[in-house]
Amino acid sequence: MKLFFEFVIASCATLSFAFYFNCPQKSLVYNALLGGFVWTLYSVLLNYSTYIFSAFISAVVMGCVAEQLARLLKMPATVFLLPGLVPLVPGAGMYYTMYNFIFQNYSAFVNEAVKTVFMAGALAAGVVVSSSVFKILRYYKL
Repeated sequence: MKLFFEFVIASCATLSFAFYFNCPQKSLVYNALLGGFVWTLYSVLLNYSTYIFSAFISAVVMGCVAEQLARLLKMPATVFLLPGLVPLVPGAGMYYTMYNFIFQNYSAFVNEAVKTVFMAGALAAGVVVSSSVFKILRYYKL
């Protein structure tokens, strides 16, 4: 039940950002489903692994699905990548990093900053890996 609730919330957040980014209307449902699926995948993987690995695998899967949807719907992949990343962005980590810095709790500040940077790096690396794989496959026409 908890995973379903998280899926719905992540889908709504992704849909809101898809509206905000002026994504084409025929991509909105796919964006919402992709965002919910990616967050659910991240949440499940988090039970078995670290947050960095979970974020990386979720970003790779999201990038691959975004590339496939882009081909299927004849749209740029960024139409699906940007809103799909929204649920995974470490917003709370950024908040707590600044919160601890402002209140001069420097050990917690450094801890949160490192976690946030690694999470953002894992997301970026996952998107790059999936994009690179699809470019290689397209080059060799596989």
